[in-house]
Amino acid sequence: MPDFGYAQSSAYRRIYPEPVPLTEDEQQRLDSLRAEYTALNDAWYASDADEALERLDELEKLIADIEDREGVWSPEQLAIAGAVVSLDHAGKVKIERGFVKPEDMPKQSKKTKSASGPGDANAEAVEAETSGLSAALTATLLDVPDKGFATIVYALVLQQEDAESQNTSAQFLHRQKTRKINYIFQLVI
Repeated sequence: MPDFGYAQSSAYRRIYPEPVPLTEDEQQRLDSLRAEYTALNDAWYASDADEALERLDELEKLIADIEDREGVWSPEQLAIAGAVVSLDHAGKVKIERGFVKPEDMPKQSKKTKSASGPGDANAEAVEAETSGLSAALTATLLDVPDKGFATIVYALVLQQEDAESQNTSAQFLHRQKTRKINYIFQLVI
């Protein structure tokens, strides 16, 4: 296939390999590197000294080496997913993996969705409550597109913070989403 662009790929779902869990030693090393990075970064911001920049760059590289790991395809994923081989705009072979026909995706029952975790029982209620705010935010961003980019960057930063957060209770998620949406409204208006 000469090109496999958005028009072709949008007909499929995409799955990705599962990350390989860190060993206990790797996790301890990662935690100590993150702690050192945070302490050094805070000290650097407080003093504006340039000596710490080299060590911060080194720590970022060490953390990235641990975090950026190849994933492993599970047997279940291999059974339903496929790969597409195409040519990119320069004529080089491009292999994209993890495409699944929508009808081949595993079906999740409502019971499985609602019983997935202790804080997930109210997730649908939280989503329903914040959907109105999200719709209003979308309409507002259409009226002021010059602030849209800043808003998107801010939302991406908040997503990263959410991914690093350990507290996943429904009340916490509701407070976080409401606070973020209100802050974005203040940026835009």
